[in-house]
Amino acid sequence: MNGVGRLALAALAAATLAGPARAADWLQNFMQPAPEETTIGDPVELGTGWYLRGDAGAGFDTLPNFGAKPTLSGWSVDLGAGYKINNWLRVDLGLDMRKPQSFSSNSQTVNGKQIICPGGATALQTLHAGAGGATITELDGSTQTYAAGDQIGYVWDPILGTCNQQSTASMSSMAALLNGYIDLGTWGGFTPYIGAGAGVARIATNSSVNYYDNSSGALYAPTAGQWAETAGTPLTWINANGQILTASQSGSLAPPVNPNTGKLESIASPPAWNLSRNGTRYNFAWSLMAGTAYTLTRNLKLDIGFRYLNLGSVQYLPGGPSSAITAKEVHVGLRYQID
Repeated sequence: MNGVGRLALAALAAATLAGPARAADWLQNFMQPAPEETTIGDPVELGTGWYLRGDAGAGFDTLPNFGAKPTLSGWSVDLGAGYKINNWLRVDLGLDMRKPQSFSSNSQTVNGKQIICPGGATALQTLHAGAGGATITELDGSTQTYAAGDQIGYVWDPILGTCNQQSTASMSSMAALLNGYIDLGTWGGFTPYIGAGAGVARIATNSSVNYYDNSSGALYAPTAGQWAETAGTPLTWINANGQILTASQSGSLAPPVNPNTGKLESIASPPAWNLSRNGTRYNFAWSLMAGTAYTLTRNLKLDIGFRYLNLGSVQYLPGGPSSAITAKEVHVGLRYQID
């Protein structure tokens, strides 16, 4: 073999000794397409963490006192948008719109006592001191002494003048809540979760408490002239024995006890028995949730869960106490993952 042949044979041997790995790498690089160049103006795909959700809930709303404290069926619709941070954590902002509630009641008693309302001069008698005079205690604690024959107060005739209490109320509410969830893993397409939320609730109320005379059916509206006092007459109601009447002593809501407050009031200023209240209140609201989501498609999940919601307190009836508005409800909805 001449020198040229020997040189070619040596080159072939060297290439073989370089190993099959380099040859394979070279061949793979040759067959792969070159990477595409990008510029600043090229669009970038949005991440898949964003989602939309909508659900409906049904359960029991516990509302403020309205005679007795009722627990009534209610419903809600909740719309929201959120972001899945990772496989365990997600957050969303939701708007909860709730069923309006309305109530009415009629009663001839308050706290078990008959509602007695002055029926005018025919229901009033004046009491005069006897031959030995009289000394009584005023509402402010002072004492007054009266000579024989002096008028010392008014006596109420409980046979005349009773009233019926009619109460009406309506309430509408909605809440905006920022919610956080912990997803607890996925098994067979089911992903259980727990969560909590906090935000603000808007509560609008419209209510009234009115008293109607049982004999005439007319709205009872006492006036100062109806209870006109004479000079030197105590600003109080007394019984035939000259004793000052209180709500407990009279055995009924004898005038001028205000049925709304239960307090004995001066006859110089008739008590405001007929009351109304209209207003809007903003409260801190919070919720606790638990449930599970089931994967329907790559982007769509069915969500079933339980929620406890607290919308804060509100004075539902004029003159009444403030009570919390809460709900315990089951929610069913859909969650759509945005690609």
